[in-house]
Amino acid sequence: MISVPFIPGDAQIILLDGAPRVLMPFPEDLAQKAHRSLTKLGVHIQSGALVKAVDKDGLAVEVDKRLDHISAKTVMWAGGITASPLGKILAGSTKS
Repeated sequence: MISVPFIPGDAQIILLDGAPRVLMPFPEDLAQKAHRSLTKLGVHIQSGALVKAVDKDGLAVEVDKRLDHISAKTVMWAGGITASPLGKILAGSTKS
């Protein structure tokens, strides 16, 4: 087996979210801050994207009723994540 070194600079992170924006349970201003922070880190964000299938070659994604394919060797899934009641309280108390 040939081992290929992982080079972090070659990685691309794509955040797909079926909702109209990231962190829907949180207030709009916190969602915008999160979006800006992730973008500064080099994360590509695609809202309104529904994952339809995942296989060894990547994933099929539906955006605006159009099916696209994203080639990927690694896919991390975190579907169904919502803010805890404590998280919502903390988010509300940090508004500035």
